[in-house]
Amino acid sequence: MKRLLLLVLLGSLTFSACAVRKSTTSTASPMATPSFVQNSCRVVLPTGKLDHPIGTYLRIEGHRYVPTKPPFKVEAGTMLVDTIQNTKLQSPVLLSISNVDIDSVPPEARCILKGYETGAWVGSPEGLPPGTPVEQTVFRFYFYFVATSVESPETLKIGR
Repeated sequence: MKRLLLLVLLGSLTFSACAVRKSTTSTASPMATPSFVQNSCRVVLPTGKLDHPIGTYLRIEGHRYVPTKPPFKVEAGTMLVDTIQNTKLQSPVLLSISNVDIDSVPPEARCILKGYETGAWVGSPEGLPPGTPVEQTVFRFYFYFVATSVESPETLKIGR
C-alpha cells in the first residue's frame, strides 16, 4: 500500500512539474499554437500588447501615430493599431513597428501589415554591481511588431 501511495504521489508531482507532452501527430499549425514544448514541458508564451501570445502571426491595420496634444513625444515608427485579424478593437493600441519605415507614409494612410509581436528587455535592472553602466530608461519589457509583409500602402516596403 505504501508503494502504491508513493507511485501515485510521484506521478502527480511529475505531471505538475511537466505539463502535457506535444503529440508528434498533431495537425495544428505551429503559428496557431500559443505555447511550445521544450524538454518535454509545455512553455506558455507571454501575451503581448495586441492580446495574442508573442510570436503569433497576425494581420494588423491602422495608421502612423502622430500625437495631436501634449506630450508630443512619441517613438519613431509608432503605429496606432485599430484592427487585428479583421476584428476592430474597442480601444486602439500604440505599438512600435520594425522592419518597415512607417514614418515614411502620411498619417492618414491606412497601413495593413502581417507579422508578429515580440519584445526585449530594455533599461537596467536594480541591484547591479557598483560601476556597472546603467541606462536611463526604466527597466521593463518592450513589445514591438516585426512586419514580414505589407498589404497596404504599396509605397511601404519591408527591410528598414
